[in-house]
Amino acid sequence: MLVNLATPKQVFASQGNVALLEHFTYQSTTMPKTVTTPFAIRAEVEDSKVSFMEGTFGTAASFRSGGSWHLRTFPDGDEVSVGDQ
Repeated sequence: MLVNLATPKQVFASQGNVALLEHFTYQSTTMPKTVTTPFAIRAEVEDSKVSFMEGTFGTAASFRSGGSWHLRTFPDGDEVSVGDQ
């Protein structure tokens, strides 16, 4: 996979919290696909330790060859379908 990241569009910081907003462009070396997806990273610094969160849904999309995905964000929540129906 090839990843192209531009200069961050937005950076927010307050005390020990930092958030970064930008877009990644992923190019799968397995499938001939390029996907551009927004992402956000939130980092929290506490006791000299950094923890962060980021989304990887766009990465998976660059490897998708067809069909549909069925997602559920909560065990008892509604299912969401993405792709060919």
